[in-house]
Amino acid sequence: MEDFDLQEYVKDGRAELEGIRIENRRLAGRQCEASIFIRCVFNNVVFDRQFENDEIYYEGCEFVNCVFHGSLGKSYLVLRDNLLKDCVFEDISMEFGGEQSNINGNGFFDCSFKNVKLAGDTEFLSQTIKGGKIEDAYLLSTNMTQNQFLDLRMENVQMLAAYSDNVMASVVFRNVTLKRIADVYQDDSIFYQCDTEGLKFIEHEW
Repeated sequence: MEDFDLQEYVKDGRAELEGIRIENRRLAGRQCEASIFIRCVFNNVVFDRQFENDEIYYEGCEFVNCVFHGSLGKSYLVLRDNLLKDCVFEDISMEFGGEQSNINGNGFFDCSFKNVKLAGDTEFLSQTIKGGKIEDAYLLSTNMTQNQFLDLRMENVQMLAAYSDNVMASVVFRNVTLKRIADVYQDDSIFYQCDTEGLKFIEHEW
């Protein structure tokens, strides 16, 4: 698979791409300090990048059959209104201590998450995650609200979150711990037709 070179889009350390279609390519390394993609289409693309304290921004993009790897460091991450289908997220990490990141309004359909650790300060809002599997994962979120988790399996997962108004439907839990930060938001979350045998729900003081 050939590498996609961002350098032709880089100006003053920032790569800004809008309306670009990328297929059968690999995005690797740390090519700039800020990567901004708006309304781009990615098909069979491997994201294998290493970040430090960078800006990573995707809005209105579509990802199909893509694979994501790499360290995000303490980067500022924004994923907003993207569509992801049949994608794999594996061996991804984010460290605590950076600017608050925002993951908002995305749709993840039949995606797989494995060995993903997002320990940064992250808002996780209005996602639809349907199908697929989440395993060996850790998520820290200071605002995890109005998300839908549908028809999927969670295994060996830990979440520490200000958790409220989420819907979990037809989810299978195996060795999952959800620590809800207490006294932050009123929680009207719904668990519908879930297999909760492997779910531990704990009220947690921040």
